[in-house]
Amino acid sequence: LATEPGLNSLDVFETPIRSWMDLLNACAELQREDHRFKTVALDTVDNAWLFCSEHMCGKAGVEHESDLEWGKGWAMVKREFHRVLTKLAQMPTGLILVSHAKNITIKTRTSEHVKAIPTLSQGGRDVILAMADTILFCGIAHDQDENKKPITRRVMHTKPSLFYEAGDRTGRLPETIDLSYPAFLEAFNTGQKGSDE
Repeated sequence: LATEPGLNSLDVFETPIRSWMDLLNACAELQREDHRFKTVALDTVDNAWLFCSEHMCGKAGVEHESDLEWGKGWAMVKREFHRVLTKLAQMPTGLILVSHAKNITIKTRTSEHVKAIPTLSQGGRDVILAMADTILFCGIAHDQDENKKPITRRVMHTKPSLFYEAGDRTGRLPETIDLSYPAFLEAFNTGQKGSDE
């Protein structure tokens, strides 16, 4: 379910999503029809949140969530987003939610550091973080080959860090996995629940 361009070089089935109604209709089709899809990817969930916000504000006759007093606008958008994402998550397919990352500065009493977090707004993040089994941060790892030459690998980080948001409720994944579905599947299937190796 593509909410933005950028999939032209990928071999995927793509349904363009340009509004909240497009997403609702695509979800209804996925629930109604017998299909061969094993996994649904929403790329990006950030845009899905924006579409939900536009749709719900339009229904309420306001331009922005804050135009409704006492946080009612924000709650209305969050409730609708939660309703639809929960239906997607309960379908008999895997669900991948893609977000971009942004860097924020975290200041404590004694230090300061930069952390990469999803660009999804806080209301959407609250919904996703409550339901996600894994939160994978994709990035680059710098290693050395057997001849001590520097190499870079694209990887998925699965454990929380000061420098990026990630997590693994399954307890089966190692801290870092090569960025490929076969590598993820192998790590998941061979991992021991509660293992951190």
